[in-house]
Amino acid sequence: MSPKDDLTPKEPEDDNDEFEFDDEFGLGVEPDPNEYVSTRAGHELPADLSCERARVSTVYGIRHHISFAQSTDITKLAALPGNELFARARNARLIMSNEIPAAMMRETSPYCIHYPDVADEETYRTLAERYPGMRYQIGRACAVAGYANLYRELGLLPDVSIAEEARENRKRAGAQEIFAQIMAAPIRYRVMDDYTLTVNVDTPEAPARLNGDTAVLGTPAGRFHLLQCYLESFNGFDITEDGCMGANHPDLETESGSPAALAPHEMALLHSPLPFDLPSMHKTVLTLSAAYHGDIDRWDRLRGRRTWPLRLEATCLARGCQFNTPMAVWLSQSPHILDSLGITNYWDRDPIKRAINARFVMDDSIQPLLDPSTVPDKELPYWIWHPDLPHPELVEQLARARPAMRPQCARVCIVANWQTLYDTIMGLGPADVPWLDEAVMDEARRSPNPHYLRDLERRVRERGGTAVLRCEGPHEWKLCTPERHANCRAQDGTGVQEVPLKLFDSWWQMDPGEGGEDPSSEWFWEGVGCASRQVDRYLTATEAERGEVRRQWDEYVEERWAKGIKW
Repeated sequence: MSPKDDLTPKEPEDDNDEFEFDDEFGLGVEPDPNEYVSTRAGHELPADLSCERARVSTVYGIRHHISFAQSTDITKLAALPGNELFARARNARLIMSNEIPAAMMRETSPYCIHYPDVADEETYRTLAERYPGMRYQIGRACAVAGYANLYRELGLLPDVSIAEEARENRKRAGAQEIFAQIMAAPIRYRVMDDYTLTVNVDTPEAPARLNGDTAVLGTPAGRFHLLQCYLESFNGFDITEDGCMGANHPDLETESGSPAALAPHEMALLHSPLPFDLPSMHKTVLTLSAAYHGDIDRWDRLRGRRTWPLRLEATCLARGCQFNTPMAVWLSQSPHILDSLGITNYWDRDPIKRAINARFVMDDSIQPLLDPSTVPDKELPYWIWHPDLPHPELVEQLARARPAMRPQCARVCIVANWQTLYDTIMGLGPADVPWLDEAVMDEARRSPNPHYLRDLERRVRERGGTAVLRCEGPHEWKLCTPERHANCRAQDGTGVQEVPLKLFDSWWQMDPGEGGEDPSSEWFWEGVGCASRQVDRYLTATEAERGEVRRQWDEYVEERWAKGIKW
């Protein structure tokens, strides 16, 4: 069953109708957060449904207001071909209001029929009799409502999504009965898929394990700000098909509160093996940690079937490839993995490719890099000396075959104090090849060997005093030195160093405006950067130190809210 279709009343007439806004993601013009408030409140249908914001606001209004769902406008809208999205929302609202929809087809059968309300047990029983194809959605609703008797009547395969839903519903004895029944089964299955909103009864995955891949009740209940609900930055699940949008004035302050704290058992999994069945947990920090350290098995397990990247995940993967050959080889041979996560734009993907190639250079494998038709200039690595030095003969080969790599080849010679090789590389090619950039000059100034700086200054004079090329804009990151800054400590300007207790700030990224030690120290790994220092320090801290971190964090949160800073 595939109830989630990309069906819209009509195509957007121009690009301005799309959800684009000018923020840190650079997506365009910021929409009005009060837009479509009356639609979300169930009062009126937007005049133009070509805009994505209008469509998800309409779905939200239908799912939350029975009078809106039963109105003439919505009834006519849902009956039109191509409007199955609205028909599913209307049918879900009718079911949750104890009304069985008439003539519900496969394409108009909703995936979620338990949020924002649950129906009476008898309603779900009648629904199962009339529409047996919805038995698993009904079983999921039983886990939310605690209808253990009805669940047993359905005769379902022991599904891990229903198990995870039931496990989180600790206040209802019926839900815990359902959870115990599923966990007692010798084999468990994955029939429901909250990523694709599909129900696979014919060929379900088996044996399946609890892996935190379920949008349990708390997930759709956490509504997001209008400016964030399309970015999938928080969890990406949208089993209600309303974009996880908030209600009247959609705002995290009233809908979701501050970021979720990580429980002790979640932090403990950062330094212990993963169990067969994952406990109730937030996986973000563990997933980023596995990517950052290049742990293939953990990262592959924790990412599950997710189809969107976590914030900083591409950056962590770049670092993992830079430091770990197995991760670099795996991703280089499996590009479909990055495709499946939606890591397709050049500012996320190219740094990973450069990090992979950097790892190969440090492992003395340069053959593909010698051919420009195989590896274009934009994929050539820069940090080819950290954490390991390459072989000097290969550095010379790269400098001869790929002129675009001569600056970093000269720089690695300065770092390693390979003076003879440095002189050879600097003597290659025409005099106007731009080796004299400020990153190489800065490296020469730091070197205890004065030969490099004297040579570069002589070359500048020979060029008529022409200033060295500035590393600005997209090249500014080359100014930092990974061997000095990779593990440096920095504060975010508030005095709070440890923020791994909180989900969204748990993975620290250096920012020159937030107290980084170097003007460009955020650019560690091929133009992107992050550091796990805060997480590592928390793991080794005493309980007293952790308590102080929590106190400082609470003060930090209060200060942010007082200033009106949103997450």
